[in-house]
Amino acid sequence: MHRFDTFTDLRVNAGDRQGEITLWPSFTDIMTVVLMIFMLTMVVVIIKNTTLGRALLYSEGQRRQIQEALQAGEKDRAGLKIAMADLEEKLRQKQMAVLLREDEIKLLLQEMEGKTAQIAAFEGQTHELISKIDALQAGVDAPGPGGGIRTKSSRADPPI
Repeated sequence: MHRFDTFTDLRVNAGDRQGEITLWPSFTDIMTVVLMIFMLTMVVVIIKNTTLGRALLYSEGQRRQIQEALQAGEKDRAGLKIAMADLEEKLRQKQMAVLLREDEIKLLLQEMEGKTAQIAAFEGQTHELISKIDALQAGVDAPGPGGGIRTKSSRADPPI
């Protein structure tokens, strides 16, 4: 099949086989091509596996960082929940204190209104008493029929 006229035959018994047709050179060529394809495929697979391994390690590192950040966020969230509950409790306490103060203010306003009414009544009584004192003073200052000052016996008692 193949004649290798341009190549030098380096075989030991090259002269004896000059007339034979052999299949071995084509078979070895085919096997060499298959082996080269296999080796090239293996190199590609190894390189691909290496890059996939690096990508896997990188993504694993990223996952760990995200996991740690998530755990830290959960801790912060739990702390914030506790702080929020404390603040809500303080708010409720302050609201109750405000309600109690409002009730106290209402009671004090009612008491003040009562005291104001008492003061007004006392002022009215005071004016009455002042007018009675003035009337009595006028009666004492004015000379009566029996002289200047009236005595107890000269005063007429009002009928009962």
